[in-house]
Amino acid sequence: MILEKMASASIREAMKNTLFSEEQMVKILREADAAPMAEVANKHGVSDATVYGWRKRYGQLNQTDLTFRTSQT
Repeated sequence: MILEKMASASIREAMKNTLFSEEQMVKILREADAAPMAEVANKHGVSDATVYGWRKRYGQLNQTDLTFRTSQT
């Protein structure tokens, strides 16, 4: 039981890590606005679903919004 809890906790921690910063995600989303989603996803080594998830989270943001948001915290 304790080992299961430890294993699930380490999996959650591993899932929190990301290969891309918020700025990189927004840049990729702007690329996806101009080119087919699948093409952009393959170019950056992520799935279409990942890019759609980013769009849901960061879709309306641009680089200056992120700069302003990070400077406020």
